[in-house]
Amino acid sequence: MGPTTYSLCQKPIIGPIMWILTLCAFPPLFPSTIISLKEPGLVLKTTFEAPVEKNYPLILEFYFPTEEERGNDTIVGQGYNEYCKSENRQYEIIEKHREYYGKAIPIKVVVKKIPDSTIVIDKTFQTLCTTGHDGHTKKDRDIGYLGLAQGQYLIEVFNISSQPELKGIQTKIMLAGGHGK
Repeated sequence: MGPTTYSLCQKPIIGPIMWILTLCAFPPLFPSTIISLKEPGLVLKTTFEAPVEKNYPLILEFYFPTEEERGNDTIVGQGYNEYCKSENRQYEIIEKHREYYGKAIPIKVVVKKIPDSTIVIDKTFQTLCTTGHDGHTKKDRDIGYLGLAQGQYLIEVFNISSQPELKGIQTKIMLAGGHGK
């Protein structure tokens, strides 16, 4: 989706029609990419293009060997709480029930503008609990929202602390396009 289509998705009458026709959905800015959180350090370095200025969700995806293992998981977490979303973070509420929400996983994100390597984001996010699952073997966690202008970027993602408990769980990361609004 380009700037013109994105602008039309914001309009009162044509916008809802475009939503119904799924014309306001963005593809991922980079696809789900396998990473490892077992050791600290750089887990991803890639380039991408933001087609329009907006907030883009950076998401961790966890794939368990079986549906039963996903259901019994205590690392990624069993439940969702509105305070896990990056815009509503309230650590004290989540920490009271940490055993239900899983282990906090800190992730550092550095985003640089191409071609001049100007840093536009340099932030450590705390992923606090699961933000969704597919009903089978996959769970998601939001890392955070990246507010980006239209343009080309380089992203570097760092795992801050070792997560050996994730052994046997495939982990991926994706910069989702989100929706038109």
